[in-house]
This record gives sequence, structure tokens and C-alpha cells, in this order.
Amino acid sequence: MNILFADDDPVMQRILAEQLKDAGHQVAVVGDGYEALERFQSEPFQLVITDWQMPAMDGLELVRQIRKVPGRDRTYVILITGKELDGLRADIFSGVDDLITKPFDWRDFERRLQRVEEQIIRIQQEPEAAAEPSVQPDFSHLNRLSGELRQAMRPARSFRGEGIECNWQIGPHCPEYGQTQNFFELSDFLGFYMADIAGEPITVDMTGALLHQLLGAAALAERYPEGKLIPVSVKQDLLLRQSALRLSGGAGGMDILPRLRGLTLGLMHRESREMQYMIAGRNSMSYLSGSGRFSIAPSPGAESCSPEQLESVYHIPFQSGDRAFFFTEGLTKAAGKSRIASGQERIFQTLQELPELPLTESARELLARFAALPESDDPGAAGVSLLSIGIE
Repeated sequence: MNILFADDDPVMQRILAEQLKDAGHQVAVVGDGYEALERFQSEPFQLVITDWQMPAMDGLELVRQIRKVPGRDRTYVILITGKELDGLRADIFSGVDDLITKPFDWRDFERRLQRVEEQIIRIQQEPEAAAEPSVQPDFSHLNRLSGELRQAMRPARSFRGEGIECNWQIGPHCPEYGQTQNFFELSDFLGFYMADIAGEPITVDMTGALLHQLLGAAALAERYPEGKLIPVSVKQDLLLRQSALRLSGGAGGMDILPRLRGLTLGLMHRESREMQYMIAGRNSMSYLSGSGRFSIAPSPGAESCSPEQLESVYHIPFQSGDRAFFFTEGLTKAAGKSRIASGQERIFQTLQELPELPLTESARELLARFAALPESDDPGAAGVSLLSIGIE
């Protein structure tokens, strides 16, 4: 790979540059952020490795400036630091693909570089694949395959472990192919996502497969920050922001956000029970605490998802008895007969009436109460999908 390495420490420059060159990479070494940005703007680097603390322009500011360079948003950026990270706001690492704390193991660092190189190769092959002659597809065969693919990607209806329960339901107002959900175990976290996808069945299923590839357990595990000194909240934030970047086409991903009417993406830490999540498009969330306190994360209200909607990361410190219900636009419309605000109010009222029911039964009852209500004037935009998480 062609690597730009920025660090003001001459010893670190020499040691890491020699190791990178011995591993077969081309390395340009600079001593500050301004010089690094100038080199980055004039040369096609595939990877940027930068120290955080440098004179004039530090590593975080360099990352922010790199992300503003047109046409270079897929460049992978690794930030190295020896700073104590406890107490820092997680959002300051926005734009960073990987965070490594000093001292670090060269063998682990080399494995990360290998994963980056594999991603770059995949990106370089995309134009070649697009240039291949098209073949008229057998649509009946594709319909069958897309149905099998949908079934294979579908998680179990519920997850229960370590006092955490998670389940999902699809309502009666929509064809199942428009809705996709997943929850999975990732080291210290329980991860989940839920999307409402626009388009024809085959297009929707292919988009669902891409979501599974970009947001599933294997994808997040590959990018999991391994540093022992990195606080849990920072790891959560980094993983969510990296995932959002990949859905926008950066960091080896693919721009599929315009195909989504709604998206929810989150991680819950299994020990602390802290949840961080993103929400975009027409999706919404209702939170009911064990003590009866109620809150809402209203839908951003856009017709489709965009990177700007995924810039905010929300936090919920879960306690025993707390529940969160994430739902797509169709449930809000069914509850409010297409009036979004009143629909959310009716959902709140219904959930407050169901605290004694087990989590799965509460979700089923919520869907059942609104099943008989008239559908939206636009049935294609009224998919009903509900994902619920609770602490026993």
C-alpha cells in the first residue's frame, strides 16, 4: 500500500516506517499535520496513519481536514495515541476508522493493515466488475434466490442472555421483503439494526444482503477497537460511526442510504447495559423505564436516509425493567392514521398500558392493537416492523 505516516517523534518515525517498508509498503513520512495534509492532497495515498499529538495541526484536526478533500472519502485513517482516553467525549473521534493506543503490538498492527489492504483491493475491483458485459437475468430464478437469501439472513425471533432480551416482529400492513432486522453478539456488545428498504423485491433483498455484510457481526468484529485502554463508550461510538461511514460509501463500504426509508443501528454493552444508537429516515423509538418514565426519539422525518442524519449518537443507560421499542414508519402511521405526532402519542399510551406483560407479548399486543386500523394512503411506505429490547 501507499501509506502516509505523520508523527513528530523522530524515533517513532524511523521505527514504524522501517517496519512498514519491511512489510512491503511504500511510506511517506511527515512531521506535522500541515505537511501531511499537503502531501495527502497531492498524492494518492491509500492509508493514513497519524499520531494524535503533533505541533501546529494535531492528528484529529488532520482527520477532519482529510474528510473534506473531494473524492478521497474512502481513504482509511488510523489514529495512534498514548493519551489517557477515560472521560473523553466519544464524538471527537468522528472520521477515524481505527484507534490504536501506545504501546501496541506490531503483530496486531500488521493484522489490521492486512484487513485494510483487503478492503482496498475490493474497492479497486468494483470498477472492473461494473465494466463487465451485462447478462439478461432469469428473474424467476432470482426471485427464488432472493427469498432464500432473506430467510438465511433472518435472525431468530428472540435473543435472551445475561438478563438482556431482544425480539423482533413484522406487522400485517406490509410485505415482509421491505423490512430487515438483525441482532447479534459481538465480544462485549449486543448489536442490532433495523431498516425499511424501498424498491422492488429483488432490489430490496439485495440491499438487505448488503446491510447484513456491512453491519453484521463479522463486519463489526473486523473493525473492533482492541485497545485495552479505550473506554467502552468510545468503542461503541467508533463502531457506530464507522458503520455509518461504510453505509455512505466510505471505508470500503457502499452508498446504500438513499435506498432506505428508515434505519436504526445500535450497540448495548452487556456489562454496563449502556446502549448507544443512531436513527435515520422515518424510523422512531420509544423508551419505557422500569419506574414508568417514558421518552421518545422522534423520526428525523426525511423521505430517505442520509449521512447527516447519522451524525448524532444517542445514549441510554439501561436499568432493570427498562424497555426500548424501535419501529418503522408503518406503525406510527397505523397508530395515527397517517398523522405522525398523534401516532407516536397513541403508541406511548399503549405501551404504558402493557408494562406487566413479558417483552415479546408486549410487542405482539402493540402490533395487534393497530392491525385493524386503516392503512396509509401509500401502502408501499407503510411497512410495520418492531424491534424491542429489555432488561430483566
